[in-house]
Formats: sequence, structure tokens, C-alpha cells
Amino acid sequence: MSEQVLDQAQLPKLTLYSYWRSSSAWRVRVVLALKKIPYDYIAVPLLQKKQQSEEYKQFNPMQQVPSLKIETADGQVHYISQSLAIMDYLDTLVPTPALYSKDPLIKAYEQELALDIVSGIQPLQNLNILLHIKTLTNDEQQKLDWAKKYITQGLVALEQKLTQKPLPDDNKAISAFHCCLVPQIYNAKRFNCDLSLFPTLIALDKYCTSLEAFIAADPEQQPDANQL
Repeated sequence: MSEQVLDQAQLPKLTLYSYWRSSSAWRVRVVLALKKIPYDYIAVPLLQKKQQSEEYKQFNPMQQVPSLKIETADGQVHYISQSLAIMDYLDTLVPTPALYSKDPLIKAYEQELALDIVSGIQPLQNLNILLHIKTLTNDEQQKLDWAKKYITQGLVALEQKLTQKPLPDDNKAISAFHCCLVPQIYNAKRFNCDLSLFPTLIALDKYCTSLEAFIAADPEQQPDANQL
């Protein structure tokens, strides 16, 4: 117990720039909760385009969330953006519980699955893409159909992979992939995807969302919940 207290005391001061329904920020919140890392929360209302402010662009030129501000004991201030980069930093900062297996092949597979979501699914249905589609078509339904198509396409691939090659059980260890999966399933529900196609993924989601860290990271639990 004393070792854990000492570790917490030595941590830098962290501030997460987040938006309650951002799946990218959600992944990071899960990791912070899993590792019991204290942090401050600053909401960045995406629909109000606060991510495009000159102040925010100074440390996140991509104008996205999340961003993590790190203030070290010697007074230095650093920023990290991109969810997986932040997650990897947190995994190094507080190694337990680990986000990846120690086995190199299993770790690579966990990273592959996480990247399928982070690079292969979520960017195709993120807010900027959907708003742009609506601008081009002036059709809300086309926007929704686009999101549903690419979420379904990606989740079908993930379901196939995990059916053919399940992750080791390891006492239900949570990996970076699980942290990415739960927000993506949430989006699948938002866009009315046929969840019956994904029994393996839905079972994983059900288990994860029963855990304390995932409950704490849920959008409805955030200070800016249900705000535009």
C-alpha cells in the first residue's frame, strides 16, 4: 500500500482536455481510471468548435481531443495528443495494470485490434467527417448511413478476427484494445448498427462496462455530459 501511495505522490500534475462523447477521449479516461491516476478535466465543446480556438491550437494543431497536459515537479509543461500516444505514456508512467501482454506476439495482436478501431473505424465516422458529408449532401440520412456502413464494416472484421483468434483469458485482463472497443460499440448503438452480427464483441463490451473503471469513464459520468 505504501508503495502505491509513493507512486501517486510522484506523479506529474495531469489535465485532460476532453469531450464527454468523444470516443478518443473516452479511451484515455478508461486508462486513467484503470490505473487510478488523478487528473483535472477540462471540457472542450466540439459542437461549439472550441477545439478551433487559437489557445487550443497552440498545443493541439490538429484541433482534436483528447489532449493531455503534463506539469512536472521541476515546472516544465508538456502536451501529448492522440489517444494511443497518451495511453502509452500513461502505461509507462503507471505500469500496473499493464495495457499490453508481455508476450510480444500477443502484444502485437492487441495493438493490431486497437489500431483497427483507432485508425480503421473511428476516423471514418468521427464528427468532422459526418459534418462534412452533411454539408456536401444536405442530407441527414446520408450522414447516418455513412457512419453505419463503416462502423459495421470494421466491426465485422474485428468479430472475424476474434472468432478465429481469441485473446487469452488471463483472468479477464483489460488491454488497450478493450479501452478502444467500448466507445466504438457505443457508437455502433448510436448509429443503429445490427449488433446481432457481433456476439463476441458484445460479450466483451458487456464484461468491460460492468467494471468500475469503465463506469467512471462513461460519457454520462463526465462533467460536461449532455452538453453541446
